[in-house]
Amino acid sequence: MCAKLKSVVEVYKSLISNQRVDEDFKKLMFHNSDEFEEILLECYKSLVESGNTLIAEGYLKDVIRNVKIFGLHLMKLDIRQESEKHISTMNYICQKLNMKKIFTFK
Repeated sequence: MCAKLKSVVEVYKSLISNQRVDEDFKKLMFHNSDEFEEILLECYKSLVESGNTLIAEGYLKDVIRNVKIFGLHLMKLDIRQESEKHISTMNYICQKLNMKKIFTFK
């Protein structure tokens, strides 16, 4: 399992630095969040068993929660960010549903 995680990291490093990647890289990728979560939980268990509970209960546990909630995207949504875009989006939805616009820019 750790070998797969390391391989995925290497593929992403190559992609980020615009290096050529083997076409078979898609076979290495995680195909669902359960597969990724399983590896993270193994890491968590290993950290706890080796006395590194502080690490396991910190950032790693946050990542595991994010995978459970958001899947492979690992996105956090902060509705305070880009509020004007959120307002525009809600107004658009209201318009499409033939509802009165209830959101205004402040």
